[in-house]
Amino acid sequence: MPLSLPPNLPLLRRLRLYYLSLPLPFRRRKLAGIDHSLNLYWELQTPPGAPPRRMVQFADPGAPMHVDSVQWHQWLRRVRNEAPSWEELERDRVRREVLEERVRRKEELERREREGRRVVGGGVGIAGRLTAGGAREEGKMMEAGLEARRVVVKPGDGVGMGVREAQERQREEKEKVEKEKGETVEDPWERARIAADREPEIEGWTPPRAAPRREG
Repeated sequence: MPLSLPPNLPLLRRLRLYYLSLPLPFRRRKLAGIDHSLNLYWELQTPPGAPPRRMVQFADPGAPMHVDSVQWHQWLRRVRNEAPSWEELERDRVRREVLEERVRRKEELERREREGRRVVGGGVGIAGRLTAGGAREEGKMMEAGLEARRVVVKPGDGVGMGVREAQERQREEKEKVEKEKGETVEDPWERARIAADREPEIEGWTPPRAAPRREG
């Protein structure tokens, strides 16, 4: 299988990699391919009858030695015989990017749903939030409603008055009617106090002394 290389490599490096992939008799290793991290994968000659050894040469020796490509990992483990082509690696890269984007969108949607349930559970809906001006207007409307409930309209008057004024007026009318009838209003607490003052005092008593017994 011919060597498959990325199309964006410089020409001189492409020629060098093609040369390293040729199975020359004096060569102890042959280049099998390259990945997106520019790591090189080699096949090493072994004694007759033994399978060739496979190894990876990392582009950055200081970076963590980890193979990201699943296809190259399978090739190193001898799960597959043929080295993956660059087109296969590109299709897998696009598939992983699409999958990661779907996972990111799913997580974002779940996060928004959790925030929406938290806001609704707290009793404040997003659509029901009031601005500062709206809150002041609502407070004025509530005060006006309470004031309207405190006003009592008597039949025939046509004029509204407060509850306290209505009570004072009812009390004055009641006293006027009682005065006309010649009746006085008796306070029950005053009557109880007078009755308590008039209760007779209970004096203590001493039993009479018994007469002495006569001796017969």
